Amino acid sequence: MDINGKGIYERIIEAIKIRGIKNIDLYKKLGITRQHLARWKNGSLPSIDILYAIKEELNVSLDWLITGKNEQDATDPAAPFQIVNRIDYYLEDKTKHKKWEENFYSSIAEIVKPYELEDWLNSRQVLDISKVVKIADKLGASVQYFITGSQISKSEYTEKYFGQRETEDANFYREFSCLDNERRKEAKHIINMLFNEQYGKKQ
Repeated sequence: MDINGKGIYERIIEAIKIRGIKNIDLYKKLGITRQHLARWKNGSLPSIDILYAIKEELNVSLDWLITGKNEQDATDPAAPFQIVNRIDYYLEDKTKHKKWEENFYSSIAEIVKPYELEDWLNSRQVLDISKVVKIADKLGASVQYFITGSQISKSEYTEKYFGQRETEDANFYREFSCLDNERRKEAKHIINMLFNEQYGKKQ
């Protein structure tokens, strides 16, 4: 993959524009000079310290900032773009506003800004699952639906996998789909252990 300063510079400008902030304010705050910008435009790479400061200030993914990478698994129901699309569909149905209308995101404006949803959609920012939970609570929607596309309720989910009894295991399993791939593997291992332990007790 070709990593160069010009691409990084263009992504910085893109993120600044989406957030509606002034270039000069960000540059002044981070100590970025015209000389820095000129070097980046010509292909030189910013230092890791500056990159990290920009990432923190703009709240973007470092991976996206450096590589422009935007790879999401279209078959994964918990992929960020899938979650954003389900939020959009739910809002359109609930508010009767079209996505491009001014009041479309007003009901969740105190939780998430429209550009944050666009960032999740385009992998500019790591999806904040705690905000997805707050959005679901605010809209009276199922968190499980937003994350997995399944309309199964909490009680149905618990009963399906753990019987009638509400347990910490059930609560843990409901959060399973929020995890990244590495932690999913760990979670699968733990869940298998828990299942085997519970199954063994019933024998």
